[in-house]
Amino acid sequence: MRRLFVLLISLVMVFSVAPTAFAADSGVKTTIKGVTKTHNKSYKSKITDSITITPAYGRTVTLSVYNPYQKKWYVKKTYTTANKKTATVKITYSSAWRARDLGQWKITAPKTTVKVNGKTITLKGKTVKTKTKNNITKAKAVVVMDASSGRCIYVKNATTKRKIASMTKMMTMILLAEHKNLGDKVTINNEAIQARRMSGGMGLINGDVVTVKDLMYCSMLPSANDAAAASGVAVSGSQEKFKTLMKKKAVSIQATDSTYKYAFGDWYGNARSTAFDQALIGREFMTNPKTSYLRQVAKTKTYSFTTLKKKKKYKVSYSYAGNQILGQLGSVGIKTGYNPPAGRCFTNAWYHKGKLYISVVMGEPSGDRMWKDVKALTRMTNYLVDNGNEMVLVKNVKAK
Repeated sequence: MRRLFVLLISLVMVFSVAPTAFAADSGVKTTIKGVTKTHNKSYKSKITDSITITPAYGRTVTLSVYNPYQKKWYVKKTYTTANKKTATVKITYSSAWRARDLGQWKITAPKTTVKVNGKTITLKGKTVKTKTKNNITKAKAVVVMDASSGRCIYVKNATTKRKIASMTKMMTMILLAEHKNLGDKVTINNEAIQARRMSGGMGLINGDVVTVKDLMYCSMLPSANDAAAASGVAVSGSQEKFKTLMKKKAVSIQATDSTYKYAFGDWYGNARSTAFDQALIGREFMTNPKTSYLRQVAKTKTYSFTTLKKKKKYKVSYSYAGNQILGQLGSVGIKTGYNPPAGRCFTNAWYHKGKLYISVVMGEPSGDRMWKDVKALTRMTNYLVDNGNEMVLVKNVKAK
């Protein structure tokens, strides 16, 4: 009986000591305190966190940001704690937080070994995550692009595919300018009439004759679907063939996430694009030597012409709520878009200190909100450019 009692005591000692030894071997637990869970600041603000790390003992701490488009974490700053058990570090966030509507960050004290009083101690690693918010728009997707580099000053759902409505006409007009001359004559055919019946237009008459120049103004200012359809047919012979040409052109300028069905903005098919692709298309619109006249069209408010065959007179104007940014803050316009699935959309171009910038908003809830957001994005961009803001790499694209 005595031997059995001794054996039981021995087993208890083994099982009580072993876990303690295992815990010691795995290292000392690290704590990081003082990290704000979510920073919601104006883009003119600075963001800092005073964090407390235990144990510290001169260890390295890193601040990293996540790029959802590259699917990578990038170390932005590295800090060294004081050589004592508990230390406070002031973490300063880089300007990269300003370029995202919602940024993901992490503060990491990696696993390490230190010597304390001549003894080597293993310190466990610890990571704490935080978020930064800079949501200045109500749009579903946003991109603000530096046209020269293709990098982005601000992004929100930049690669999410959405309907683009009449922003489609940017690509239609680019191809029209590349393939036709301003004075070339175009006969209005039944495809243009069908486009008007599907989604509205300006009332061009089947069999009438207009110039390419007229089609540019009609497609851009009142966003006439019959004029855009006639443009596609003039270039390729049919809208069916034209959509293939649109896709080919999009891929050539690295707008690889765009698909088309018609030369105008459709409600019906699976035509989709992203804010990033629309910014690339806007950049092409503003920098292609063959689209120089289109840039004049984009900032025109009214245009009158008479058809060549039926001698019908038209006066077209930029009717989209008066385009409340054209001519303001350096804006030279480009193209609006609206239908219920797409929401309010706009691709804007402006110059700031001699450099070209492109902004795209998609899925805005109202026209008034859209113009407010476009102006806010323009002002924010000008401020960030002037203050050396860090830009976001969404995709590697060729610099202009």
